[in-house]
Amino acid sequence: CLTEGRTDRRSRICSASFDLEPDRFNDSFSPDWFALARVGFRVAGLTERIKENVQQAMSVSLELKQSQRALAEETERLSTILQSIADGVIAVDAAGQVEYMNPAAVALTGCDGGGLPCDQVFSAIHAVTHTPANDVMRGVLNNGKMPSGSNDLLLVSPNKVERPIVARFAPLVSESGERRGAVV
Repeated sequence: CLTEGRTDRRSRICSASFDLEPDRFNDSFSPDWFALARVGFRVAGLTERIKENVQQAMSVSLELKQSQRALAEETERLSTILQSIADGVIAVDAAGQVEYMNPAAVALTGCDGGGLPCDQVFSAIHAVTHTPANDVMRGVLNNGKMPSGSNDLLLVSPNKVERPIVARFAPLVSESGERRGAVV
């Protein structure tokens, strides 16, 4: 822009914008101007970072939606499997409260025991001694093992009908080894 003797339009704009007289130089490029220029560069940098963060957030959101969809599909698949098992399946939490019963378990016990103590839903007695088999579930919940001789049981329905069953109990154990309940 600093061309002596040129009179074209570009030279006039440049000389009007950047007058190099010492007094005018100091006035037009004050510390405030430099501060504003630095802010402008910072804002431009922030805009790029914001754009990158938004793109990253959108990518994470898409991954989250895909994971949620996959989880929902897996949950539905496992629920379908449990609902389709012909044997009765009852899952209880560590306190012995019923968390889940498949349709076969509901049909065998005569009740949908969600939230009830397992003793009230799975009312069983030992086939030989006719003593309550509550110790079986407590044994599985407390030490993760089924007491010996507890396979042959009689399931007692709410209307007091006794049905012979072969029960299998298994502890529900997390990956960290924590007992979470049991399955009958």
